[in-house]
Amino acid sequence: MIEAVMGAAPGATIEESLEEQDLIREQVADALEALDEDDVWIFHMIANVGLSIRFVGAILGIPKSTLHRRYHRIRRDLAVDLLRHPEIQERLGFIEV
Repeated sequence: MIEAVMGAAPGATIEESLEEQDLIREQVADALEALDEDDVWIFHMIANVGLSIRFVGAILGIPKSTLHRRYHRIRRDLAVDLLRHPEIQERLGFIEV
């Protein structure tokens, strides 16, 4: 609840902020679901778990440089997908309300 208050736009109600956060969560989940299963695993292990590209590459048997390019492609694909949404553009400050 505190996050909703702190993340709310000036003049927005808590309910509006909660609805916006739910919408953004859904958009992020949809973007992740659009990736193939291996890419989701790679992204999660590097971005969320904090494993090194070298370590993940060793687990998968992929050279570090190849995995590095793949990870950056995954991030780019997620960014392109997410930036289609005005709510995310607004949250990132790309468009004015």
